[in-house]
Amino acid sequence: MQLDQQNFTQWQNSNGLTGSASDTPLHDGVPNLLKYFCDIDPTHAIGTSVTQLPVGGMQETNQVPMMTLTYHQFEGATGLTIHVQTSSDLQTWTEVSNPTIVTLGIDINNDLIQQAQVPMTGSPQFMRLLISTP
Repeated sequence: MQLDQQNFTQWQNSNGLTGSASDTPLHDGVPNLLKYFCDIDPTHAIGTSVTQLPVGGMQETNQVPMMTLTYHQFEGATGLTIHVQTSSDLQTWTEVSNPTIVTLGIDINNDLIQQAQVPMTGSPQFMRLLISTP
């Protein structure tokens, strides 16, 4: 079943939310934009929906060690820009050009389960998704 497409503002309005994308009106530490992106009900604190949040990991692909970030991407979301970034110090972030994004499946909400993969370097490294609206 295809959901109606809606941008972040439409999603906010349909859920009775006001404020910015970075607001956490339920004080659960999860900003509105991330709840939109991951298809998390913004009218309830994160609770059991924590399984919808991105999860970091490591795996080997074609004998290359990879950092991974697995995430659910809301089927109805529009107007988002998604960037994969890495950092060695959690202060300075660098965008990964041409990151590998693999679709692992579809969840019970018909949202894509995606995985971003970045080759590991010899030094400590962190990975994140930077999600923004125009």
